Amino acid sequence: GNPLDHEATIRYFLALRTIGCTTITIGHEPKNATAKTPFGSAYWLAYPRTIFHVEGQRDNDSPDLHVALYHSKQNRGQLLAPLGLKFCFQETKTMVFLEDVQKVPELARHTPWADQIEGVLSRIGTASVADIAERLEATDRMPTIRATLHNNKRRFVQVDGEWGVLGDDE
Repeated sequence: GNPLDHEATIRYFLALRTIGCTTITIGHEPKNATAKTPFGSAYWLAYPRTIFHVEGQRDNDSPDLHVALYHSKQNRGQLLAPLGLKFCFQETKTMVFLEDVQKVPELARHTPWADQIEGVLSRIGTASVADIAERLEATDRMPTIRATLHNNKRRFVQVDGEWGVLGDDE
């Protein structure tokens, strides 16, 4: 049926639940949408028990494809951390590797500020708020970055004006 028709959407999800096993439904986002929601009736967002959002990034000079799955809805339990995958395309085979989403800046932008900051600091060591903001291409969000650092004292430490990531043994 028409994805904009809420009655058709409801019937679709009720039919899926009668199958008695986990199913996967793949939707797409509306063109030019700022919100990361499925195209169609609001029921495409309301009826699924869990929703993942998928983003991909390909570098111009590489055949590799970086993909991240972001868990954006979960009816029972907690959301899962983002999952990064790297697809390496070769002439006779394709290899898939797990990848840290924070190592791909275009994919890291969809994660919480604290995770983005930790990703930057894990790569470069210590940095000022301004340096972190510059590396995140978020100089307009310096107050948010500063507040995130100060609100996550179990994760970040400041020494002589520079911020770093606390180690597991500290």
